[in-house]
Parts: sequence; structure tokens; C-alpha cells
Amino acid sequence: MEECLDNEINLLDLTEVKQKEVESLTDDTGTIIIAHGVSDNDHAGIGLLIHGKRLELIEAIFGTCYGHAKIRYAKKETWLVGVVYASTEAADEDVKDLFYDELTDYFNALISEESKVTLLLGDFNAEIGVEMDKLHGKHYFGELNSNGCRLRNLCHDFKLFNTSSFFNKRLG
Repeated sequence: MEECLDNEINLLDLTEVKQKEVESLTDDTGTIIIAHGVSDNDHAGIGLLIHGKRLELIEAIFGTCYGHAKIRYAKKETWLVGVVYASTEAADEDVKDLFYDELTDYFNALISEESKVTLLLGDFNAEIGVEMDKLHGKHYFGELNSNGCRLRNLCHDFKLFNTSSFFNKRLG
């Protein structure tokens, strides 16, 4: 997060993109990239909007529920930015397990020494509970649910911080 703020880089994950065709746009005002996967049956679809100076898109691959972009900052640092749209808590446990297994395999294949920064954005449809540790902050509400357990495990496996739990949110 600090890297983004210090370098005036803005990232916005897109979930539930219900567009049938993939779009990508880059302009000269910095870099703006809009890419997303094609949704199936008007469900899901994900993407990413990135704006910042001195950015170069290396690759962008987006599917219905997860995808990634690799960007190079200032012609030297490679960043891996993933976007996720997870099944809701009401989905079958086997479906949710399969999704997280596939997501773990997907990111294991992508993460490399060349990536200085790894960010994973999206809608995880998860409640992570109130238990605080070095990867999860104290500002969260809600009972831990099965998607929350999966998200906590994913954060631990990839040493990711759940940044939404480090700042206060309004209820309701």
C-alpha cells in the first residue's frame, strides 16, 4: 500500500463485470489500463483499473473469477496484481474448496523472485472475524465464516496482509 501511495499509483479492482467482450485501454495521461475477463451468464467477471506514472503493462490475463496483471514500475520493479471474485458463503463447500485450491495453484505458478510487490484485490465474500495477528488487523467485524477461514489461510500461505482489517470502517 505504501508503495502505491508514495508513487501515486491508483489501483481499483473490478468485480461482477457483466460485459461480454474483453476491453483494454491505455492512454497517455500516465497509464490507464482496463482489462477484464468475459463474464459467463451475466455472472462474475473481473478486471483491474491502474493509473500511475511510469508504468508499463507486461501482461494481463483475466478470467471469470480470477486473473492478474504484471506491471513494471519505473522500468525496473515488477509488480504482480491479482484480482479475485470468490463464491458467496452460500455456495457448496466443495465449490469453494476447489476455487481456493485453483487460486493457490494459479498464484504459486505466478509468484517469482522478479516481483517486488504482490497485491491481491477483489471480493472474497468473506468474514475474517476479529482475531488479530500480524497479517490481519483489529478493525474488522463479523463472525468468522468458512470463506474467512479460506482467506486467512491464503494470506498466511502467501504472506499477504489483509489491508481492509487495518483501518476502521463504518457499520451498516
